[in-house]
Amino acid sequence: MPFSITSMLNHVVRDDASVSSSDDSAKSPTKRPHGRKRQRDLQLVSSLATEANTLEATLWAMRHAVDEKIESSTTWERSARLEAINRHTLEVQHRNLQQTVVAHCKLIHSLQSHLLKSSSLSSIPMKRPRRHYFASPLPPPSDDVDVLSTKPNGAVKLASLALEARELVSMRCQLIARLDQKARDASPWELSARQETLDMHSAMVENRNLKACLEEYVKYLSALRFLVLKCPLAGQDDVC
Repeated sequence: MPFSITSMLNHVVRDDASVSSSDDSAKSPTKRPHGRKRQRDLQLVSSLATEANTLEATLWAMRHAVDEKIESSTTWERSARLEAINRHTLEVQHRNLQQTVVAHCKLIHSLQSHLLKSSSLSSIPMKRPRRHYFASPLPPPSDDVDVLSTKPNGAVKLASLALEARELVSMRCQLIARLDQKARDASPWELSARQETLDMHSAMVENRNLKACLEEYVKYLSALRFLVLKCPLAGQDDVC
């Protein structure tokens, strides 16, 4: 039988009743020398049981209050969980973008190596990194790709490199737009939370790193333009 405060109290009351009836039937202390001590012990047990019952009621009240707090915090937990998912999505997007920037840098090095060897179009690598997570159109092409119109091979190569640069700039603009949209969609509580501040700081650091990568990309393009100026026309590879 499991422990119960109520059953314990009922047992004490029954014992008190039996002791009282026994004391009434046997008034002489010689017949029941330990009757008074037993009665005091039973009173002490009854007092302890009452105190335990009070503590149990207090514990149940505290548990009920905790349950109410947990239910009231469900909305906050859902919001925090959604914020964690958004942060994870942002981190994955930034990691993909970072990998794309690294792939672009490797492609620049490969193009630079090929330009040093030959001005043939067949030597330009055609592999491009995957960018399936960006779907918006690229900005319109600029007019600075016809600088070397007298050299067809150099002009085509510069056009290809300029297209790569525009794609990278477009991806950076889309990342900034997504961060702005995330800030607009956030609730007032999220905007005032410390975690949101940390997220915005992380986004600023990521943008600064991406800007540094773009600056390196521009340096590579400048070096490649200089190399294209040094390369001959098609069919004159032996002069280079």
